[in-house]
Parts: sequence; C-alpha cells; structure tokens
Amino acid sequence: MVKRFFQNLTILPRWIIIIIDLVIIIQSTVVGYTLRFNFEWHEIMRHDFVLGLVFSGTAGLVSNLVTRSYAGIVRYTGIEDGKRIATNTVLSLLILSLLNLLYYYNTGGNAIPYSVLLITFPFAFFQLFFYRLFVKELFAYVKNVDNK
Repeated sequence: MVKRFFQNLTILPRWIIIIIDLVIIIQSTVVGYTLRFNFEWHEIMRHDFVLGLVFSGTAGLVSNLVTRSYAGIVRYTGIEDGKRIATNTVLSLLILSLLNLLYYYNTGGNAIPYSVLLITFPFAFFQLFFYRLFVKELFAYVKNVDNK
C-alpha cells in the first residue's frame, strides 16, 4: 500500500508543503521557548507563549508565500532550495522583529523574547532543509526499489 502511494505520487502538493513548513516553524518556536525557559511551564506561559506561536505562525506563512519556498519540487531539493529556505527564515525573523517592535511600542513588552527568536530560527532552518532532503532520499529509495 505504501509502495503504491509513492508510485502514484509524482509531486508533493504545494499545500502539503506549506502545512508541513508551518508545523515545523511552530514546533521550532515551542522548542525555542522550552529551551530558553529551561522547560519551566509557568515561565513559558508568563511570556505570552500563545501569542508568540500565533505571531510565529503568521510570520512563517507570510515569509513562505513571499519567498515561495514551497514551490520547489521537493524530490529535487538542493542548494537552491537551501538558499530559498534561508531567505524564508531570515525574512520571517525580520517580520517577527518588526512585530515585536510594534507590540513593544503599544504595550511596553515583547510578544516573543528575542532570545527565543535566536534559538528558533536556526533550528527551523535545519528542520525545513533536512525534511526536504529526507523526502528527496525517500523518493530516490522508492524509485530504486522499483527498478530492481
């Protein structure tokens, strides 16, 4: 059944890539919060955790749509996709920094601590890039199994 699924699947649909990217970005933000605040839940919640996730997901979606990092065919991931993902994460970091500044001038506090941002975005970049490489290798493996 799995083999037939991969044989029929020629290109991973773009909307699936966008959803996977958003899940990775939000999950990376959760990791950033938990590492920054030493896994202490009351500290995490004290720093607008839910708002941080909403801002992070929104910035990730906007940067994903602007850079079109979802548009590459994942089976052929390479250096160009790595550049696109790097641009995506840097743009998302800039958007979040701008949102943080606007939030600070309106409320006097940060929506997301900058230390969380510095933890989140290298982690997100590596996860986004390596999941694409994993899918590429998975398609190559299935193709080689079919040829034998």
